[in-house]
Amino acid sequence: MATFFRLLADDAKGPALREALADPADARRYDVAPEAFREVPSTPFAYWVSDRIRQLFTELPPFESEGRKAAVGLQTSDDPRFVRCWWEVPAEAILDGQNGPYNADDIGTFQRWCRRRTHQGKRWVPFAKGGAYSPYYADLHLVVNWVDDGRELKAWADPLYGNSGWSRIIKSVDYYFRPGLTWPLRGLRFSAQLVPPGAIFSIAGKMAFVEDELWLSAITSLFQSSSFDALINFFAGKVGGVQYEVGIIKRIPTPSLETDHIEGLRAIALQGLQLQVQHTMHMEASKIFRPVDSLKSDSGIEATTTTINECAQKISVSQNALEDELHFYALSIYNLKQGDLEALIDTDHFQPPSYTRSSKETSQDVLSFLLGTAFGRWDVRYATGERTPPELPDPFAPLPVCSPGMLQTDDGLPCVTPPDGYPVAFPPSGLIVQDATQPDGPEGLLRRLRHVLYTIYGDRAGAIEQEAVDLLGAKSLDDYFARPTAFFDAHLKQYSMSRRKAPIYWPLGVPSGRYTVWCYAPRLTEGTLYTLLVDHLAPRLEALRAEIAALETTAAENRAHRDLLEERRSFATELEAFRGEVERITMLPYWPSLHDGIIICAAPLHGLFQHRTWSKACAETWAKLEAGDYDWAHVAHGIWPTRVEAKCRTDKSLAIAHDREALYEGD
Repeated sequence: MATFFRLLADDAKGPALREALADPADARRYDVAPEAFREVPSTPFAYWVSDRIRQLFTELPPFESEGRKAAVGLQTSDDPRFVRCWWEVPAEAILDGQNGPYNADDIGTFQRWCRRRTHQGKRWVPFAKGGAYSPYYADLHLVVNWVDDGRELKAWADPLYGNSGWSRIIKSVDYYFRPGLTWPLRGLRFSAQLVPPGAIFSIAGKMAFVEDELWLSAITSLFQSSSFDALINFFAGKVGGVQYEVGIIKRIPTPSLETDHIEGLRAIALQGLQLQVQHTMHMEASKIFRPVDSLKSDSGIEATTTTINECAQKISVSQNALEDELHFYALSIYNLKQGDLEALIDTDHFQPPSYTRSSKETSQDVLSFLLGTAFGRWDVRYATGERTPPELPDPFAPLPVCSPGMLQTDDGLPCVTPPDGYPVAFPPSGLIVQDATQPDGPEGLLRRLRHVLYTIYGDRAGAIEQEAVDLLGAKSLDDYFARPTAFFDAHLKQYSMSRRKAPIYWPLGVPSGRYTVWCYAPRLTEGTLYTLLVDHLAPRLEALRAEIAALETTAAENRAHRDLLEERRSFATELEAFRGEVERITMLPYWPSLHDGIIICAAPLHGLFQHRTWSKACAETWAKLEAGDYDWAHVAHGIWPTRVEAKCRTDKSLAIAHDREALYEGD
């Protein structure tokens, strides 16, 4: 028998050790037979745990047994090239798993269907890549380029790692498109999230698989339990801050569940999924965003905020109760006592995420929804009650291409033009002008936002607008959208995830803020800048010159006209410079492709953005494009075709990316 002393909580180690030595019953003293450590694989030197914890490793099979599997997946080794946020890429190019022949009892047929679809234009596949603590459910906001079943990525990897070297970074391909569980790489507490069928997983977003859906739902709950977390901490040899590598998860003791255990754990999983989904659906960038619930209040934004927070509180209470139920259920399944876990659970540092909102945040959410509706992104009929709120996706079913609240065609893709009878007109070009000299123009931003406000709130629209403006500390609605540090700043943060800056509402404007053209990035085409020049800038400059000419005839006798003339001349100078920059970019030539991602498409426009952080990020990306670092991008091929096609002769992956395989001179 060996004696150990655990004095981590004592500042004065010497006196504490003397006290523990003098008292055989001291709680800081542990007497353990050295051979007991050998009961656990890798023999972790965790003397402070109970004998029962160690015994589990000999009594129960490890997770990876009896048809269960834990695996690492795809390591792209070049995320800027191969990974995007789902809203960055063309919706019609995202894998449409919801249209596939998914059957939990015949997953192989569905996997083969998914692979075929990647040969049919559905190159962007939902991508599980870890994330933060989120029990049961986490939004899959990333997609990965898996065109032709990964042909471009495999061709990119082979020259780096030798013939068929792609297998060094592309692991477990037989498990792609299967449902399973993923988890963050690090954390103070282990949590796992359900990954629906039709996704690929990464080396960071490791996954666990089981044989059938009933077992999957049961393991979903077991993975959230404090018992499972405690066993991980013990095996890792530390509490909190653990790296949840596959090698750890596959060796954790897992009970062979009885039928009643499976049914009980499944019931907990379904409740946990429902609660977490209710939190996530309020996040605009989520794949399950449903705006209806945040626009129901009859008393304004403050009351809406209160309603949201009350709902969040109720959900948190329900989650805590569910966690307690799961805690005791798992103790029973593992035949553990509460005392067995106490040394292995970090209760002091772990804090679950908060889902409450401030009134300012709610105001930002409402105005973001208004702008999205003005562009035709969101279906306003769900907010007005004209349509029944859309059903949320089944968490065990393949993900839809679009989130439920989006304005969609019958085939589930975004609408480009307003449907017959739709109450809000929106520009198919994806361009809306904000002109401070004509703030209430019939097609301008302010008029369009107010039309959406009135469509939703009716006679209360003016009061809602004023309340939002006051809560945001803006002078007016027009002012809030005109200032780069106001709406766009919040939007950029909202749509920046996984180290990707990917805003979809772009403010292209003059330095003074007097003229801004809002561009809806998902509708960006080769003709967008021509439309801006011909339909917006040319007539505005013509009208401005006519106004200046008229003022010149009266300015000498009218001081107010002289001041206005000076302001209009300054405005004309800015607008001419703006038009000149747009013309220069157009002649590069500028042929954007959404497959490149938001920041690549925005990079040539960096001089037109007035938000410093975003402009700087775009300028840095442009410098890399010029240097040839991103020659896989379609934008690069459009501007520097000779340089890019020369590389295609020796780089098969580039040749595939640009559909120039005929140029490739290799094997």
